[in-house]
Amino acid sequence: MESKTSDTDSHYAPAGMYLWDPWFMAIEERVHAFYLQAARDGNHDLRHHNAVSIGHAVSDDLYQWEQQGTILSPGKPGTWDSMALWTGFTLHYGGQYYLFYTGRHTGEFWKQNIGLAISTDLMNFERVSEQPILPHDPELYDTTGEEQNEVGNPPTWRDPYIFKDPQSEDWIMIFSARSNPPGLYNGCIGLARSQNLIDWEIQPPLFAPGHYDELETPQILHYKGLYYLFFSTWDRCYHPDFAKIRTPTSGLHCYVSEDLYGSYRPANQTGIVLGNGENLYSVRMATFLRDRYMAIGWLNFDEKSDFIARLSHPIPMNLDSDRVIADFAP
Repeated sequence: MESKTSDTDSHYAPAGMYLWDPWFMAIEERVHAFYLQAARDGNHDLRHHNAVSIGHAVSDDLYQWEQQGTILSPGKPGTWDSMALWTGFTLHYGGQYYLFYTGRHTGEFWKQNIGLAISTDLMNFERVSEQPILPHDPELYDTTGEEQNEVGNPPTWRDPYIFKDPQSEDWIMIFSARSNPPGLYNGCIGLARSQNLIDWEIQPPLFAPGHYDELETPQILHYKGLYYLFFSTWDRCYHPDFAKIRTPTSGLHCYVSEDLYGSYRPANQTGIVLGNGENLYSVRMATFLRDRYMAIGWLNFDEKSDFIARLSHPIPMNLDSDRVIADFAP
């Protein structure tokens, strides 16, 4: 079942599959990568709707990855996650592995909800419910729309990231969402709280700057007394007024605060950490190594502009107060 990266391409992808939107979990000396995957055939722009499943690989050095197979596939016909699975997050707690994930179904093509599956061996995952654990909430968030908007983005209720708040000891979930009132450039970071990882109470948005139409694959790090809020977005998602004062940039962004629920200011004065055109996207921290975080994203294109959909090499990330410096070499 295991296969290693080929000699002809040093960037990992599961055999015969596209890979995108990875997330990571470090256990002892190994790092586990989880990612979206779909068959490497047909039009790659349509991969999001083509029976997307979640794959798993492990590594000792963040360069060579051992493929572990598929850990979760779309649900049975008629269920809320029957069409495709989208980005999620995995954590180890109390002897179990919790896989939070986004699901879509054919009845409401663009609607997204967040579900949970649990495993004791990281191989066999069972859904905890036939329903999502965090269905989209129309009271606190904008969940309108069945089509892509004028910016080219669909409704947003996806990409969960979970951590334990060091101040309250509550479990916190952040996710990509849209704030009320409905409209353009209302991308936000949604928020929910839990005591047991199963039952979640939806809260008002954690971060709703009004500057971006979409904030994807968010992540929070609490490091040396500061909260670092990371997300990815595209240059086309900048509000036109914001684009007049900040050069629209696709890639990894970061805002910083002393308090989880406080006011967030842009890291590096611009909020931009990694701008790499359309080549590198959805960068997530993978592990803490040699006094710095190591991050990994996925590569869209190779040097010939061919779509490749593979993991990037690890990117050293230095966090220093309001500065986040990335040393990226594809």
